[in-house]
Order: sequence, then structure tokens, then C-alpha cells
Amino acid sequence: MRALEVGRPVVRATNNGVSAFIGPRGQIIASGPQFEFVSMTHAVQPREGLTLFARVGNWPVITVTLLVVMWAGWRLRES
Repeated sequence: MRALEVGRPVVRATNNGVSAFIGPRGQIIASGPQFEFVSMTHAVQPREGLTLFARVGNWPVITVTLLVVMWAGWRLRES
């Protein structure tokens, strides 16, 4: 999910989970078996620019949530 949010490849290296290379669109490019030692290599292309989420983060969701809560409070108070 993080790869989709920022539009960049993700390299996930774990001690006891699944290590993987994840592409900028969220697709798994290569992964190792769980609970086994593995050495993997893959070329990762650097990217420039930011996605919308990387620029604004969670602020639109927080703003809309606060507006809905304020609107619901106003409606309850009115009736």
C-alpha cells in the first residue's frame, strides 16, 4: 500500500517475515520464502515528483471528517 501512496518502489527486508521488492504500482516484483534466509537483488529505478497523497497526506480526510461531525452536531442541536 505504501508503494501506491508515494508512487515509488518499496524494498521490504524482514528478519522473520517475507522480504520483497514491490513496484511503484503495488505489484510484487520478487519475494523470498517466509522464515528462510535468502539473498535477493533487483534493480530499482529512482523516481522524481510526488503523488497527491505524498503532497497533502491525510489532511483532506481529516477535514471532511471534522466537517461531517460539525454538521451532524449542528443537525442534532437544531432538532
